[in-house]
Amino acid sequence: MAHSRTREDGTDTQLSKEARGVAGSRITLLESYWMGTVGGAQVLDIPAGQFKPGYYFDALCISTSQANSDITIYHEFDSPRDVFEKLIAYASSHNIIKTWVNGKLVQSRN
Repeated sequence: MAHSRTREDGTDTQLSKEARGVAGSRITLLESYWMGTVGGAQVLDIPAGQFKPGYYFDALCISTSQANSDITIYHEFDSPRDVFEKLIAYASSHNIIKTWVNGKLVQSRN
């Protein structure tokens, strides 16, 4: 999968594997998502990135059944982690059917 390659050590494909990156520094999808949500909010000292009382509620509702969707969920085979990774890797703007910013529904479509 192309998106998994972006999480490999190093990014300069012109360098050999031995000359790029730091061995053992690869992070998981869940770690990178945490850094972009909870971790980022903590660094900025804002109450966001978690579903907790008193925190900003910013969220997307993603539909996998939209026309031309590139997301296929196999409920009998895909684990919750598999589904999450598919949503992160393949969801695009036409999959987003609702958007909340600071607890307010700002966009909704069917």
